[in-house]
Amino acid sequence: MPTRSSKTVRPRKLAEMALVRGGAFTMASDRHHPEEAPARRATVGDFWVDLAPVTNAQFAEFVTQTG
Repeated sequence: MPTRSSKTVRPRKLAEMALVRGGAFTMASDRHHPEEAPARRATVGDFWVDLAPVTNAQFAEFVTQTG
């Protein structure tokens, strides 16, 4: 079941982003490629994602500014 954290940080450009609620999921596979095994449960927190694509140059600038 997804977690609903009240501590989710809101980005400045909220209208240009969507909140993806975190939760538990099965990561990897035991049925396809051997390097994907073993399948296991993983959990991620809530996160924000841009509604539009981000270029490599934009991401590089973000990394430079945020370390």
